[in-house]
Amino acid sequence: MQTETRGGPNGCVIALAVVGGLAICGVIAAGAAGYILYLTFMAHQTAEKARTAKADASEAASVSAKAATPRLAALPPPVVAMSADKTIVRDEALNLEGVYDPKAPVESGKYALREIDMGGNDDFGAFEHAGFAQGNRPLEFVFDVAPPKGTGSKAATATIRVAATSYRLTRERIEFSAFDARVGDIRFAGAVDPAFLIRLDDTNHSPAFEDAAVMTGDLTVGGQVVKGVGFSYLLNDAGD
Repeated sequence: MQTETRGGPNGCVIALAVVGGLAICGVIAAGAAGYILYLTFMAHQTAEKARTAKADASEAASVSAKAATPRLAALPPPVVAMSADKTIVRDEALNLEGVYDPKAPVESGKYALREIDMGGNDDFGAFEHAGFAQGNRPLEFVFDVAPPKGTGSKAATATIRVAATSYRLTRERIEFSAFDARVGDIRFAGAVDPAFLIRLDDTNHSPAFEDAAVMTGDLTVGGQVVKGVGFSYLLNDAGD
């Protein structure tokens, strides 16, 4: 009697299936590895772009800051004098002598600010030593008085000068204040353009800055506050 025997799958077929399966797994693994490498590369690129952008922004900010603040180191070292009550603070290394004209109208009632007059260091020194004795008035607000309404005239009928009684004059900050019974409280708080200070020092005299705003700040006249008033500069006032 013959016994019927059924053989299993061919060995070659099994081998091919195994190899094929391994190949597919290899392809999948390679693809996954490649994708991971791609993600890693993109993450690195993104981080590098962010780092570069941050560095560029930091450099731009540094350049901007340097451009906005000229070399104050070019000025002589500050020599700050201060009164006991601190109402007077002045850098004696600066000489701001000259006439400062507002670049926009500043008015309170019939009083219009024409200019701010600053004396030289000798004038300030005399005032700090003896006050208003002998007419020492190193820092003054000058106002034109408008004619009465209805007269048809635009010419000022008078000029009044109001001397500052307190001030802070440094390369970082300019402040001064005064009071007049007719005008009321008068105050300025701002700063002088560093480039102007450097130019003053470099040339050893006060150059003309008729168009530039060399001093800018907030000005109070009576009950009115005007923000960001710019002042141009003249060494001498042709009108006086």
